[in-house]
Amino acid sequence: MITQFHDHQELRSRRRELKDDKYYHIVNRGVVKRKTFRDEEDYDIFLRLLKIGCKQFKVRLIAFSLMPNHFHLLVWSIRGEDISACMQWVTGNYARLFNVRYGLDGHVWEGRFKSKEVQEGRQLGNTWRYVEQNPVRARLVDSPEKWEWTSAYVRAHNAEESFLTEPPWWGSEIMKKWWSTQRLIPEELEKIRRSLQKNTLLDSLLESC
Repeated sequence: MITQFHDHQELRSRRRELKDDKYYHIVNRGVVKRKTFRDEEDYDIFLRLLKIGCKQFKVRLIAFSLMPNHFHLLVWSIRGEDISACMQWVTGNYARLFNVRYGLDGHVWEGRFKSKEVQEGRQLGNTWRYVEQNPVRARLVDSPEKWEWTSAYVRAHNAEESFLTEPPWWGSEIMKKWWSTQRLIPEELEKIRRSLQKNTLLDSLLESC
C-alpha cells in the first residue's frame, strides 16, 4: 500500500516556477548514476505513484519512459505549480519506499527534477518520440513498444491507457506532420539536445541516451 507522506502545503512551499498551460519534458536520475529501478517491482511502484500523483495534482501525462537509472516524462497542466508539486510528491515518496525496501539511507535522486518547456506542434511530437525511444537508443529493446515501462508499450497493449492523455491534434490529419513511430533522425536528436544544453543533468543523460 502506498502512503501519502507529504501534504500539499509543504510541497507548494518548495515548488519550482513552471508556466501555466504548458507542456514540459521532465527528467531525473539516480544519485551518481546509480540504478533507481532494480527490478520490475521498483518500476511498478514508481508507475503507480506516478498515476496517483498525476490524478491527485491534475497533471496530464502524455508520454513516459522509465530507464534503469533515470526517467523521462512529457506532461501538461493548467497550473505549472501543480507539475512541481506532483513531481516532488512522486519522487519523494518513491525515494522513501526505495530506501525502506533495500535498507538504505540517503538520497536516491541526483537532485530535484529538471524541466524543459516544450512548444505545441512539431517540437511536442519530436520530444514525445524522443522520450519513448530512450530504451531503443540505450539498446534495451529494438522498439519502444517492447519496453514495458514506456507509454508506447501502454498504448500498444491497451494497458490501462486511461491514465495517459493525448494533445488535441491526436488522430487528426495534422498529426502526420508532427508525430510518427519512425526513429528520430540525427538532426532531430541534435536539435532536442541543444534545446536542453542549459541543464547539466540532461547533458550528461543525453550522452548515453
